[in-house]
Amino acid sequence: MRQDQGYYAAVSKVFTANPASSLISALYVQDEFVITHKISLSSGLRYDHYTYFGGTTNPRLGLIYHPFQPTTFKLLYGSAFRAPEVYEIFPDVASFLDTNLRLKPETIHTVEAVVEEGIGQRFKLSGSVFRNRIDRLISLQTDTSDGQLVYRNSGKAQATGMEIEFTGRASNGLQGTTSFSYVDTDDDNKGDQKLTNSLRHMAKLNLIVPLIHKHLFASLDAQYSGRRETSARNTVSGFSVFNVTLLGHTLGKHMDVSASVYNILNKKYFDPGRPEDVQDAIQQDGRNFRVKLTWRFGE
Repeated sequence: MRQDQGYYAAVSKVFTANPASSLISALYVQDEFVITHKISLSSGLRYDHYTYFGGTTNPRLGLIYHPFQPTTFKLLYGSAFRAPEVYEIFPDVASFLDTNLRLKPETIHTVEAVVEEGIGQRFKLSGSVFRNRIDRLISLQTDTSDGQLVYRNSGKAQATGMEIEFTGRASNGLQGTTSFSYVDTDDDNKGDQKLTNSLRHMAKLNLIVPLIHKHLFASLDAQYSGRRETSARNTVSGFSVFNVTLLGHTLGKHMDVSASVYNILNKKYFDPGRPEDVQDAIQQDGRNFRVKLTWRFGE
């Protein structure tokens, strides 16, 4: 994949093309091995290569144990990365920000234990605990040689958390999922200080209601996000957002039409700003909508 980018100046409303471009390529393999009739091993390996910082290899392993039919235990390990954004490498937005061609991706290593329990034929309860180690955090720093700001890799963080999820489906087609997660994140460079813009509590609810069998469905998505700290160590309040969607299958399997209303209650809420933003907290969109048409070719 090739990326070409430019810069849009909001004040002057002028878009300037940036001749810099990057190529992204990826290769991955995955397989599953049956050890016994109750134990299996899932393994995968992915390699990504970026023009700016080179390649990164990330494995994923999963040991799966079925002691009896409705119960499953999983022990998972994996690593992943977040590639630097173009504006972090080439922050050509102000005279006080320097370019850093040596910027590397953030990396994360995860260990997770999962228990899944079937309840009858239509319900499932699952719970998990996990531990994440994040290295080479990308942060905005001051270059002591010229006093300019520059994005650099520095610092580590640890995240420990848990998640509980319940899913179910009724005989009439009504289905739903609800979940709750808690994460405690520490900035290793600052002792016990919490990582900024780190979400500790989150709850989700999704309901799908069939209105006309196999032709029209309505869905409700609700999400609660707890409070977070900003870069200036202020706090943005927690909030709940509700979204509603109507989905229709108009031509069998070939065409879908959906209409969604996001933040239907027009909730006013804020997200923490980035360190380089003027605002410490940025207000997010109010009520908005989208109409989507999907066409599938073939049978």
